[in-house]
Amino acid sequence: AFRPLPITEHLSTGRDMSRFARSTLLHDASVDTATINPDSARNVEKVKSDPLSALPSRDVTAARNCVELHLSGKGIEVLEGFEGLKNLSSLWLNDNKIADIKHLDHCFGLQQLRLHNNRLTTLKGCLRKTKFLEVLSVANNKIRDLGNTIMYLYHLAYLKNLDLSGNPLCEELNYRIRVINALPSLEILDNHEITSDEYDQAKALGPLIIKAGGKKKGNPPHLPFQRSGTKREPFVNTDKPLFSDLKKEAKQLHTRDSWFQSAADGNVDEMKKILTADKKFNVNSLHPRTCLPALSIATASGATNCVKFLLDSNADTNLVGPGENSALHFAARDNRLEILRVLIARKANLTLRNKAKKTAYQLAKEAQHRDCKIALAKAQGMMFDEDTSRMYNFTTSLMWQDERISRQMKDRFADFEDEESPGSILKEDLKDYVDSLMLRVKPEPTAMEQLIDGVEKAVSLKELTSKLKNLKWVPTASKQRKSWARELYEDSEKIMKRGVQNEATCKKALYLANHAAFLETE
Repeated sequence: AFRPLPITEHLSTGRDMSRFARSTLLHDASVDTATINPDSARNVEKVKSDPLSALPSRDVTAARNCVELHLSGKGIEVLEGFEGLKNLSSLWLNDNKIADIKHLDHCFGLQQLRLHNNRLTTLKGCLRKTKFLEVLSVANNKIRDLGNTIMYLYHLAYLKNLDLSGNPLCEELNYRIRVINALPSLEILDNHEITSDEYDQAKALGPLIIKAGGKKKGNPPHLPFQRSGTKREPFVNTDKPLFSDLKKEAKQLHTRDSWFQSAADGNVDEMKKILTADKKFNVNSLHPRTCLPALSIATASGATNCVKFLLDSNADTNLVGPGENSALHFAARDNRLEILRVLIARKANLTLRNKAKKTAYQLAKEAQHRDCKIALAKAQGMMFDEDTSRMYNFTTSLMWQDERISRQMKDRFADFEDEESPGSILKEDLKDYVDSLMLRVKPEPTAMEQLIDGVEKAVSLKELTSKLKNLKWVPTASKQRKSWARELYEDSEKIMKRGVQNEATCKKALYLANHAAFLETE
């Protein structure tokens, strides 16, 4: 490091020193202290751009959804990190230290680019990929050579607003007219609207012709407004038409959007057309925004036909989205009973847990979707089945929590209640009382005999309920259940045909029909 203070002190008193002594002092100090590393300036790392730091989160979804980004006044010297910002349409990079335009190739959808107040010396770079630019501001830079600059801009067919003010090239002869001639789509140049006279003068120069090698032909800097000599041939575009390289990608995007929209609308015919036209189409692809497969979207929308078609097309039943919810979770949550049965039949994973560590059964239970809850419980063996021989215990059964059972027990209890001892049933009426209950199960005969033997004379409803819970139960015969269900359903129909007079009759009809469905779902 330099140490000027001691030298200054000696020099301040150097009037009494000889010229030789003073020169020797300066020579020794400079040799001793002026040690500078020539590579130190080169080793200073340049400030690189970090566009993801300006987003709410540094993930792929946030980058894909970003359409406008402000990175002004951050001292940026090198551009990088724009690979994931494919939908970016407006970018502010003004008031930085950028010397060249690179690494914006992936932002081909840019419509507005602002790079004023930087250190640009040329527009050579990635502007050849940004075909849709409408606004470009590169004012107050160090751009020279108008001819080369026009060559880098002439392909921007949609450019309407261009700002080149404050650059050395603005001093060249016929600057405005030559720029307007090269970019006929321009409406504003250097913050000034282009007049009709300027358009006429630019038109008089003739069309700009570009050679295959990339060098411009014609319109040299020294040409006046009115060109003389032989008339030039009009420009003929022999290359590929504009957007021809985007047609394939646009078609794929349209097919993808139609696929997910058809799943949401239940349009199975359109989905069949898509698979017929493209045999390699991935039925398990995810929606670009929700990240859900078509099977989950169709399930949430209640499109049963689309669900069946997707399953027939080998869709993955256990594919999950951001919340790790499968199609079975959506069916249980939204009470899609028919779709739920289809998914169960196709061997969907019943124990799969979402991000909240909940299974489809738990979601159905929380939402109080009883039919979905029972269907899932049956599929997991949580309830009895007619084909199994194991006993049924009411203390662990889901059915015991059903209010239709408790309501029926109270109603039947009133019919068998003893007149001499209200609130209880006599011992000899117990078997008839239990047989009168329309349940999916019945007590095992030996267990029922033990219950009757254990009663002295009469028993209350609360005490009887407690005793029934501890009995062993077996399934009721299917024929008997169907007979009861038909009887209840016919009673419900009679009430409805007579006309619902009030809320009570409506509730009664609903209760009968609901009880019938409890006995026999068909």
